[in-house]
Amino acid sequence: MGKVKPFVLILKDPVQYLILGLGIYVFFRSSQVHFNKWLLNQKLGFDLQWMRTYTLQLVKFLPDWFLYSLPDALWMISLGTFIYNIWKNEPKVNLLFWSMITPIIAVTWEIAQGLKFINGTFDWVDILFYLMVTAIIMIKLKTTKNEKTT
Repeated sequence: MGKVKPFVLILKDPVQYLILGLGIYVFFRSSQVHFNKWLLNQKLGFDLQWMRTYTLQLVKFLPDWFLYSLPDALWMISLGTFIYNIWKNEPKVNLLFWSMITPIIAVTWEIAQGLKFINGTFDWVDILFYLMVTAIIMIKLKTTKNEKTT
């Protein structure tokens, strides 16, 4: 039997992370969220609204971190995985630089919300999730067998 990998590291395609994050938004978040407003006004909006009548009943049983912080972390790891896939065959220093852009932007964005420089709600749990994704990215970088140095 092989070694069991954590769920997050099993997914390799950035689109998978993106779809998971969007799924949480679509099925468990308010219809007042801009993305949901737009999506529900599309042709499949009626069918989505019908499905949401069932999924929204589950919201009261779901933790806040699942509803609010996990989608951001999934989008962050989606972008991080996308960047990793682009740069994985380049020199390690370039791979490291570009892979850290996403966590830097995410944490900076959250801090800017806390300082009221941009609209949004600062949340320490978001920061924690961003740091967890950064750790996953760093582990992936550490295990990358890239010997290209120029």
